[in-house]
Amino acid sequence: MMQHGTLEARFAAALADPELPLPEGLTSARGQPDRLRFAVYRNNVHVSLVEALVRAFPVVYRIVGDTFFRAMARAYVAVHKPEDAVLIRYGASFSDFIASFTPAGSLAYLADVARLEYAWSEAYHAADADPIGLQSLAAVASEMLPDTRLIAHPATRLLASSHAIGSIWAAHQQERVAPVCNGDGPNRSCHAPRSGG
Repeated sequence: MMQHGTLEARFAAALADPELPLPEGLTSARGQPDRLRFAVYRNNVHVSLVEALVRAFPVVYRIVGDTFFRAMARAYVAVHKPEDAVLIRYGASFSDFIASFTPAGSLAYLADVARLEYAWSEAYHAADADPIGLQSLAAVASEMLPDTRLIAHPATRLLASSHAIGSIWAAHQQERVAPVCNGDGPNRSCHAPRSGG
């Protein structure tokens, strides 16, 4: 008799990889393997992960549009499955995937926008901590300064980019201020509107 843990592992692996056969011992109410029914579960997992990426990267989604984003997300999901039970952490490597995704090659800034969005999500969900106040910092005796170490707040994230990703991200946060975009799909380029028109 197959052990439960083994069946669970095979079930999870088969859900993630459509090339794998149905897990041994998994049958319908009629006692027969049912590939079509199992395909529904596989599709649900795939669709759920694509939707998780849509929610996690809304600016990237708006820049490239629904069709392009979902095609890119499906390609990512096909080779990158969650490594954590917490779905909000899914997509940590999505920015690197975008950087190597040939159809998005003309959007040089897109991967960095994705990095900014993921960093924002990490910061938003980081542990709470009280920041040090200026009075507390000023109260540190001068002789103690050489041995004093400042620790970054848990929500701190540093990100360097050669593109104006902060402006692009900010422009997509205001519903009435649309970014300036040219082209469509992978040839689409967007930037924040210039102030004053």
